[in-house]
Amino acid sequence: MNEVVSEPLFDVEKYIESYGKIDRYFDQNDDVSILERLGKKVDVVKKVYTCYSLDLKKRASEKEISEKHYLIFMNILKNNAFETRDFKRLNTYLKLLDILKSKDILDNKGVSLQKVEAKASIQTWIKG
Repeated sequence: MNEVVSEPLFDVEKYIESYGKIDRYFDQNDDVSILERLGKKVDVVKKVYTCYSLDLKKRASEKEISEKHYLIFMNILKNNAFETRDFKRLNTYLKLLDILKSKDILDNKGVSLQKVEAKASIQTWIKG
């Protein structure tokens, strides 16, 4: 069973809300590392919790991020995957789509449209 840790903590919802803002304290290298670690939570645990240890290795909360934050995180993964042509990140994005569908956050039509867009991007990446 995962050990729940105490302070200091990484607040996932605050990070998601600050992503892409100019005045934030994370730089681009931090974002790559953080997105990789949060992506691993999607890939392995199929959930993202509100708080983790600062290195994002240990869960520090029993509560999942809100639906709003899942949707924002989904868009962050999507945009980052499309901008960087990162197949691993795209795969995590696709897994998150399925997770959000299973949680009734997204409907079948929305997921299908997102997957069509992802497939078109993959074809462009391969050709280009």
